[in-house]
Parts: sequence; structure tokens; C-alpha cells
Amino acid sequence: MKGSLRTLVTVGSAVAVSGLALAGSGDGQLLYDIDFSEPFHTFGDFVSLDTGAAPRQGFSGYFLTDPADEAVVDGVFDLRSMTDGVGVFPNNAQALMELENANGVATADYDIYTLEFDVSFIGESGLTVFFDAPTINRFYMGSGFPDASRGVVTYGSGPTATPELAPFTMGELLKVRVDYNTVSQRWRIEVDGEVLYQGPVQNAISNPEWIRFSASAGAAVDNVRVWGSFENCGDADLNDDGILDLSDINAFVESFLGGCGS
Repeated sequence: MKGSLRTLVTVGSAVAVSGLALAGSGDGQLLYDIDFSEPFHTFGDFVSLDTGAAPRQGFSGYFLTDPADEAVVDGVFDLRSMTDGVGVFPNNAQALMELENANGVATADYDIYTLEFDVSFIGESGLTVFFDAPTINRFYMGSGFPDASRGVVTYGSGPTATPELAPFTMGELLKVRVDYNTVSQRWRIEVDGEVLYQGPVQNAISNPEWIRFSASAGAAVDNVRVWGSFENCGDADLNDDGILDLSDINAFVESFLGGCGS
């Protein structure tokens, strides 16, 4: 974002070490690897779905407003693969990535799910990212309100949610990474290497059933990848909460001042 973002790190009662990731890219099992390229996808046509074994090369389904609805791919709910290997939403669509199903995309309930993708926006467009079922955790990226020429990232229940985490320039290519820790019920949202949010999820879900994109016309995505991994913070995670932050330092200081081991 070329310096356009301002970092905002929120963790409730403790301030996290903002540069610390919950899981590394490539760690664990690669569940989805979608780059919208041929021959799996056909340029200019609807993107192909993939319900096979991991890693999947396509989304596992489309839907209207609820993943339980009948899958719909038509002129209204539309996601197409373009000649440069980018998925473009000409209209509106919701695309689903299942984290568990009978085909064994996830053979275990992972501690951490890591999502990475590239995205850009043209005109009044936006993308909401969900980690959900049965409850919802989400954040929004896209045109601001009421100024549609200004891009924003917001955290919460839709485009009008607050706080606004960061501004960006519409049309700019953004690299997004999300780490969702199902053990500590915390997640970390990073855009272009800057941590925008790190803290408790909105609604606790021990095992999210899917990740989904809900996009409006003019949103383009690429290089969508999802990993599942098990946490291993090592001995530095003094309070065994699955994340390294200042609470671990506090645990050390309390033990040190208390004479532990002396």
C-alpha cells in the first residue's frame, strides 16, 4: 500500500507483538491453491469448482446468501477467470472454500488456518471475507462510504462497520494474509505486510466450516491459498495460550520477581 496504511493493533487487555505471525506461509497442509490459470480454469468463462482432494485449484462452491442454498452460477452471481490468470467478479458472487467435507480437504481439525490472497478494486466494489459457521467473523475491503473513490478496510459487520482499520488507493494491488487461531480464538489481519488487527475473533468458533468471499462487481482476486497447521509456540509461550505476546513477558516477569527458581 506504499505507506498508505496506518497500523492499528488491538488485542483487548494486552498489546501484542505486532510483527509476530501465528503461522508461517507454507506451514502445515496446503488446502487450497487457486491461481485461476488454465488448464484447470478456462479464461473468460466461469471459474471451475474443485471438490476433490487437497490442495484444491478452485473454490468448492457458490451460493446466494447462505451456503446451504442451492449453488448458483449465472449472470447475476458471476466469477470469471481472465486471460492473465485473475478471478474477476463482473457482477456479484459468494465463493466458498470448505475446510471439512467428505472428500478430505481437511482430515483433521487444525489449530490454525492461514488465508492468503491478492485483491484489487475498480469502481464501487468490495470484498467481505468470512470465517464462519455456525457464527460469523468477517472484515470488509473496498470502496468507502460515502466516498466511493477511497478504499477502506473495516472490521466488523459489513461495510459500515467500525473501526476503520486503514485507507488505501482504489485499483491498488493488495496482498492480504489472515491467521485464524481456533485454540486461542484470536485472529490476525495483515495487508501488505502491515498488521491491521490482532486480537480476539468476533464470535468464537472452535472449528470453522468454511472461508468465503462475498464480492461486488469490480473486485479481482488472485493467488488464493489456504493452509491448515497445528500450533507450536515452543517454550516461549509461557502461558500456553497459543500466541506469543506481552502476556508471555508478563508471565516471565511475575515469575522472576516472585523468586521462582531462586
